[in-house]
Amino acid sequence: MNSIVSKYFPSISAKQWKQKIQYLLEGKNYQTLVHNSIDGISTLPFYTKEEQPEKDFTEHQSTPKPTYYCIVSSVEKANLEALNAIENGINTIYFALFDSKINPDLLLKNINVEIIIQCYFLDSEFGKQAAITTKSCIVLYDCLGKVSKTGNWYQSAKEDFYVLNNCVSVNQNNISINVSNLHNAGASPVQQLSYALSQLITYSKKATLNQQNTITYILSVSTDIYIEIAKIKTLRILHQNVAKTLHLNTNCNIIQHKSKRNLSGLLGAINKIESTTERHIALLAGVDYFTTTPNNYYFYKEDIPKSDAILTELKSSVSNLNNTLIVGSIYIEKIMEQLLEKSTLLIETLEKGGGYIEQLKKGTIQQKIASNEATNTQNLLSQTEFDESKNSDFKSKTPISYPFLKRNKRKTLWQPIIEKQWRASLELPIWKKTFDI
Repeated sequence: MNSIVSKYFPSISAKQWKQKIQYLLEGKNYQTLVHNSIDGISTLPFYTKEEQPEKDFTEHQSTPKPTYYCIVSSVEKANLEALNAIENGINTIYFALFDSKINPDLLLKNINVEIIIQCYFLDSEFGKQAAITTKSCIVLYDCLGKVSKTGNWYQSAKEDFYVLNNCVSVNQNNISINVSNLHNAGASPVQQLSYALSQLITYSKKATLNQQNTITYILSVSTDIYIEIAKIKTLRILHQNVAKTLHLNTNCNIIQHKSKRNLSGLLGAINKIESTTERHIALLAGVDYFTTTPNNYYFYKEDIPKSDAILTELKSSVSNLNNTLIVGSIYIEKIMEQLLEKSTLLIETLEKGGGYIEQLKKGTIQQKIASNEATNTQNLLSQTEFDESKNSDFKSKTPISYPFLKRNKRKTLWQPIIEKQWRASLELPIWKKTFDI
């Protein structure tokens, strides 16, 4: 086939392509077609084999597992939700747990599928009991995620890492790293990657980790499809590089959650479209798990779909895109090459500055993220307008919860990394005027 193509269709050089594009631009500068992201990642209008990165990226190929996300407020209710999801064909359950007193035996009763429990507390006894209850359960802890998001440790740095060591010494108990919080706060892809790996380095120094500990990254994505696919793929490569240096397990798990930053507080149609885009990014990039949208992400009674419909859509997405992982794309690999280079430099800068915790104490990380968030939001808002007359259907809906992220004021050790919805400045005044809730 290649010989036929080369015989009848002679190859065209990159110079010829540029000349043709320049002609079609009718005097405009070719550089206007080169897009530069907020991280300075450049993407070209077209790519040839000459742009193929010298580094050979090892591809991680996997079929993402649709995972039912359940916030545990009531043990009985959470158990029933999980069993219903299993009946509808879901084979992985993700429990978000905030109370260490909850009985794992009751929570996991009759559940015989893969289970992930994200603990928003530190308690080694809970992990031991969960491991006894079922062998197919992964229990995750993240004290750096806690102090990053809230500005406070559970107890203190010394006490938290001491308890964490006891937690991860239990079989099936591991550490998770919350990249999603960084994304939701407005961090750029390079910042997300760098701060995540800096946390891994910190954990390696503060906790006793070995080859049996498989690190799990919790992330979210924007709708910049190619950048986000490259971000996820680069995260695996960075983990392999850093883990190899630290003599840790080079394999990792990646769980993708719904982005809070992308959420619209008024238009459910936007949320549905962006959720679908995020899901396709997960499938194309090859994350290990992607979760359903929690019920509290639906802000109006009329927007809540039947749970069965959500589960059916999830399974359909996986079966339809089972073999469409992006592998060997020059475009994606060029972005990965730049992300890898810039992230590695930032990680080195963080470590020279004392590491992740020290940079949090100084407020450097928070300032960098806030600066990036302000610039990014300004750019997005300049391209967006909300026409209330054209989008008035939300006024006939029944609000069931407040759709904008709240910040509870409390005394903190240092400034927390605060999540923000980029549309909030447009939508919040309209919400207040319409509902006054």
